[in-house]
Amino acid sequence: MQVAAENWERVFSSGNGNWKLTIEFGWARLRDVGLYAQEFMIKEAGSPSRITHSCVLFQTNPDLLPEVDGYFADPTPRDNFEYSNYTAYTVNMGDGWLNIGRISVNRRAAR
Repeated sequence: MQVAAENWERVFSSGNGNWKLTIEFGWARLRDVGLYAQEFMIKEAGSPSRITHSCVLFQTNPDLLPEVDGYFADPTPRDNFEYSNYTAYTVNMGDGWLNIGRISVNRRAAR
């Protein structure tokens, strides 16, 4: 979560306005065992309106498909060593570039 926050701060550091966001996260037994995680908006504000406080809960007992080993938690999130290939797809919308897709190939899955 810390690395994700650092990356978002880098993206929005050049923007105007108050972009403060509080994200609480943890583990819980979610009602829908088909979900790996669920986000709950706690508060929104600003102009344009945006989430300012949120909670993300990760499923403690997910209903995994047979071909799914489980969660992958990147032990080195700052260097992307676990991924052998990364491709980003963008399109120019006239006002600027918009990310329309990202594909990362896990080294273990590529073997």
